[in-house]
Amino acid sequence: MERTGLLICIGLLGYFHGISAAALGAACTADADCTAPATADTKCQNSVCRLLATKSCTGNTDKCVANAECGTGSLCVCKTGYAASAANLCLASLGTTCAAVADCDTTTVTGTICDTQVSAPVCAIGAGSSCTGQTTKCVSGATCSTVGTLCSCNTGYKRLFENTCYLCSGTAGVVASVALIFALLGTAVF
Repeated sequence: MERTGLLICIGLLGYFHGISAAALGAACTADADCTAPATADTKCQNSVCRLLATKSCTGNTDKCVANAECGTGSLCVCKTGYAASAANLCLASLGTTCAAVADCDTTTVTGTICDTQVSAPVCAIGAGSSCTGQTTKCVSGATCSTVGTLCSCNTGYKRLFENTCYLCSGTAGVVASVALIFALLGTAVF
């Protein structure tokens, strides 16, 4: 009996026998592991192969990157409150929850950071950055100034190197600010 074509055996967890390619939804350790359907369409995100935003999700409606969903036209699209980055990941827009600056869309509004000084951190415009057209989106402890349209720390607040504003009033404020700086640097204070 003559056989033609390519024989591919699919093993456990979506890995293909003989090659180190991971299928969508399968475990991965690096982007290069995700070669099915194509490396240019996939990302190893949270140790799982996912489809990037703007890529076809036909037959894979639950395999889009975080904060994306399979939308009209069978393409992965960013959910409301998220924007596609140049790398086709869905990053949080201003006012959307975040855990770190890397979660925020810093392209649409330059100077966007994750404001971790509030109980529920959100992406906001950092102190010293332009707030033109986004006058209510400055980090906590800052307001959009009418002169120069920059987010400026409020009276009694001081701007730190990561463009956040910290309350610094009296001896207690100074001690708290110094302790916070050392905490950010990972150094013991007292």
